[in-house]
Amino acid sequence: MNTFDPITHTFRINGVPVPSVTQALKAADIIDDRFYTDEARERGIAVHAACHYLDEECLDWETVAPEIVPYVEAYQRFKDESGFVPALIEEPVFNTQYFYGGILDRTGLLNGQAVLLDLKSGDPEPWANLQTAGYWGCLTQRHARYTLRLYPEGRYKLSNVHADPNDFRVFLSAVSIAHWKRNTGGESYERSSPEISRVA
Repeated sequence: MNTFDPITHTFRINGVPVPSVTQALKAADIIDDRFYTDEARERGIAVHAACHYLDEECLDWETVAPEIVPYVEAYQRFKDESGFVPALIEEPVFNTQYFYGGILDRTGLLNGQAVLLDLKSGDPEPWANLQTAGYWGCLTQRHARYTLRLYPEGRYKLSNVHADPNDFRVFLSAVSIAHWKRNTGGESYERSSPEISRVA
């Protein structure tokens, strides 16, 4: 049985804690979050939450902070102009072969194609292609991987820069490092902080 505990942000496969996508990338020193600001973190969480409610058609725009509104409007504009239809929304996913989990932002249909969409309220980092590869590896159906950059001016940019077939192999190397560190006395997979993917 696969479970996700949102309080400790712990993924478990058959009761055993496993690394998240972000934890694996951090274990391999691919992600360095020392310079991330609390402001950016809080903005990312707020944007993702508002877009989540928007997709579920229960967003109360009056509850959205003024500085967050343009990002959500950008996402709404993207949906209107592209015809994107979401399927999975902020969904915990698991890979039981390589033992890791993660929370993908979106899957859905874009121009008739199954896509995996990662929302960013800041500039995508170089490791974003590995991040989406990790989520991609948890899906049974193959999806094209995209990043959707939302801007504070209310515009968006859709980027398909995640087409390298080596991305998943590189990501699995990070997973192996995470398991090795944990098995040799490294950090626990339990924690209280949110995924980096909710932030940037």
